[in-house]
Amino acid sequence: MNVKKLFDEVPIRKVMKSPAITVFEDDNFSEAQSKFQTHRLSHLLVTNRAGKYVGLISQKYVYKTQSPRKIVYESPSYDPDLLIDGDSFYSKDVLDSYILRNIMYKSAPTLGPDDNLAQATVLMAQKKISCIPILKKNKFISGVITDQEIVTFTASLILKDLK
Repeated sequence: MNVKKLFDEVPIRKVMKSPAITVFEDDNFSEAQSKFQTHRLSHLLVTNRAGKYVGLISQKYVYKTQSPRKIVYESPSYDPDLLIDGDSFYSKDVLDSYILRNIMYKSAPTLGPDDNLAQATVLMAQKKISCIPILKKNKFISGVITDQEIVTFTASLILKDLK
């Protein structure tokens, strides 16, 4: 089997995650952290209030703005200012002191739903990125493809061959 030929024949829309989980550019930064945690994501697409794509935020941006604090002894008592993430927590007020639109990645590479899986895979490898927003021509979001979708697709091919 020729992997390049196969990946050339698979449109991204067949593999991408849709709908993509998004945040608004004027949302509180704690809203992004909450969505990372709730949906178990490492990337969120950012839109304006009209729904058009304007950028990308990665969970590493949370870490760069505020390091998670380790819960050492016991879970802290309920505090609406704390966002608990497993065995760590963040201060909601500290996160919200950052303006999302000022720290998001505004020039992330994008592709369209009819581009192919080979293009996405090569672009991720060349740019050393793990997420590509998939946009319609009008800058509205069609979906998102991450390295996880590519790994899952590849695993399905391998498992199919084993049967």
